[in-house]
Amino acid sequence: MPYRPIQWASRSIEGRQVEADGSRLLDFYATQITPPAVGQTPKVPVMLYSSPGLRRWLRVPSRTTPQSVTPEKGVHGLLEIVNPSYGRRLVGLTGQYFFFDVRFGDGNGMIPWPYDPFAGGVTRIAQSDILQYTPEAAEAAPGGEPRKLATDGRRVIWGSRNEIFVYDLGKSGGAGLISVAAPAVPDLSTLEDLGFQDWVDVAWVDNFFLLASRSGTFFHSQFDSVQFDQLDFAEAGTNPDEIVGMEILNRRIFLIGRETVEQWFNAGGADFAFARDNSFTVQIGCGAKASIAKNLYSIFFLGTDGIVYSLASGGVRRISTQSVEYDVARSSLSQARGYTYTEEGHHFYSLILTFPGGARKNWTFDYSMGLWHERGETGIICVERFGQRNLAGRQGMDHIFDQRLDWGSVDDDTSGNSEVYREAISPVLFQNMQRANMNSFQVDIPHRDGGAAQDTVLIEWSDDNKVTWKGGLNLEGGSSRALRLDTGTRFRVNRMGQLRTGRNIRLSTRARRRVDILGAYVETDLLPD
Repeated sequence: MPYRPIQWASRSIEGRQVEADGSRLLDFYATQITPPAVGQTPKVPVMLYSSPGLRRWLRVPSRTTPQSVTPEKGVHGLLEIVNPSYGRRLVGLTGQYFFFDVRFGDGNGMIPWPYDPFAGGVTRIAQSDILQYTPEAAEAAPGGEPRKLATDGRRVIWGSRNEIFVYDLGKSGGAGLISVAAPAVPDLSTLEDLGFQDWVDVAWVDNFFLLASRSGTFFHSQFDSVQFDQLDFAEAGTNPDEIVGMEILNRRIFLIGRETVEQWFNAGGADFAFARDNSFTVQIGCGAKASIAKNLYSIFFLGTDGIVYSLASGGVRRISTQSVEYDVARSSLSQARGYTYTEEGHHFYSLILTFPGGARKNWTFDYSMGLWHERGETGIICVERFGQRNLAGRQGMDHIFDQRLDWGSVDDDTSGNSEVYREAISPVLFQNMQRANMNSFQVDIPHRDGGAAQDTVLIEWSDDNKVTWKGGLNLEGGSSRALRLDTGTRFRVNRMGQLRTGRNIRLSTRARRRVDILGAYVETDLLPD
């Protein structure tokens, strides 16, 4: 019987489609293989890469408030600032209470970039630059929700429910931190019932800082300033719904509401600088503020209809599949959160869903490939590009984590360097109800350095829609034995019997190293796909 190549799953199909296909990627994602030369065909069309690992990069000190209240652990916001006058800085928000400013230096000046804390030098958190939030901030920032910061390169602005804060890099120590009074308008008391002071988002564009309130009102500052005029405001009035979030893409302002999305642009108006683009109104709302995230090309959010959308200046499109929507329908819509990052040409949007009982699931969309896969990491709150690193904040952890593809493990606060479980399930192999013999299966996994001797790969198969699994090397005993990843690059399982109704093949690993899957081949009389 000849060997025939099989196509690994390039996406996850679960939910209602499990009986028809059954393919799944957990902590693997598909990447296109470039042909070796013009006119030549690559060995396989796609290769499966393992999701990135995490290593502790920098610890944010735990603090106790003057009221002796211990804030929630976790870095909930990160922002890179690059300014010729102030160098490369990393600022952020921890939990619900503290702002921090990371500086790299030895006390006598800045260390030239790039700076690697693993290679030496002194890293410190500016202790005097930490702020305690007001009690309203705790109400406005549910646990695990990301918080956004905006900057003009010198000043950093963020908000709590009733206050707006600004940190000025040009001022030293705690003097750089001020609280800006909420902009006042005539007859403010009539607006309080509408939640006028319930600030939901901040942004910066064209030398203006922007503030958005839940009631639909948004302000812009004076030009190149953090001062706000009481008359410089406008209303998102296409629909009488509340504003959920605000994002800037290609100098366009997107006011994302509960039922609609409006687009505004800098019209240079004398009374108010921005004007609504009346040719662009999306009759779709956002169901979870924390699900809003963007990359260079698009804004992503979870709609109130349970569909994940990609939003750009040209319009909105559905990117979720029925499998993703199946899980969304069974989760708590308002608790969903999302984040984006870019790695080796892939632009990812991760949507973390929370189900009744507290269980979570991470669905990740590869914008470059247009494919979804699943991830086991559900604690990440935010990811920020800092130099050549992707830095992540995780819920309940007081470290900033460095995220890289070459690290196959997760190094957390509690258990140290831990192995990651990864799983790839092939689409169903089907022979139109005809019996087919399957003598053996083999898979190519490129050798990667690092890891541990106990890193293993297990090959199994299911003939009943993934209800039960069998396989390994010891079929007579009905048990499975894992193959060690440090013993070779080609792994093979023999004596796989017959199939008739359909078969899925599952490859799973528990490893501390990076694990990528190349070609897979089956020795069978099964007709090729």
